[in-house]
Amino acid sequence: MAKLIEQPTRIKPAGNKPKLIDEFIGRVNCGTDQISIARMQSPSGWEEPGQTPEFDEYT
Repeated sequence: MAKLIEQPTRIKPAGNKPKLIDEFIGRVNCGTDQISIARMQSPSGWEEPGQTPEFDEYT
């Protein structure tokens, strides 16, 4: 059955400057560890270590 996700969940980010990550679909918002669909807003000059996620990630 389909589930209405009324709003994203804010995720605490990593990196050298604050950024915003709002997850619509993924581990935090609906319990799946196979996919993450989120909106990320990062400031100019933002950096973080490279990642190799073990799931499909769309930002």
